[in-house]
Amino acid sequence: MRRRALLPTLLMTFVVVLAVSGSPALAASSDTVNITVTISQAIGVEITETSYNFGTLTTGTTATSASSLTVTNTGSGANENYSLNCSNTANWTAGTSPGTNIFVLRAQFNSTAPTTFDTTDILSTSPVLADATHFSGNETGINVPYGAVRHLWLRLQTPTSSSSTAQQTIVLTITGSIS
Repeated sequence: MRRRALLPTLLMTFVVVLAVSGSPALAASSDTVNITVTISQAIGVEITETSYNFGTLTTGTTATSASSLTVTNTGSGANENYSLNCSNTANWTAGTSPGTNIFVLRAQFNSTAPTTFDTTDILSTSPVLADATHFSGNETGINVPYGAVRHLWLRLQTPTSSSSTAQQTIVLTITGSIS
């Protein structure tokens, strides 16, 4: 008889243990964490050619480069905008029309040699953004994708007269910025 009374108790204990062990824990909790990251983008501009020589020209001459300068966005994956400017030389000053000791240097992004340059292509000693208006042919210096190549053509107008016959060096600077 004791065995019969013990059997329902054991059976009930077994059911309770089984029910408790199969149910999820009610004391669990969760939490969150914010993960942030900032991309550091490097700006990079590379001009493949280290110099361009127009050769010996007379005063009052207009010459267009025989080949383009190859300009590449070498940054870290960002699109870039280019700004262009040039320097004065030891004896000449950059200007908008040739004069005594005043030269005019124009630049234009184009896949082939441009047939015309206009006043919006004139370089000065202050940087100018190479947008759809300035220095643009069928290529621009605006929103240039990473790794993209642009072809920059030059046109030089020498001074109408010069106080020096020594070779003059004009420095062309292309500055990149994140677009």
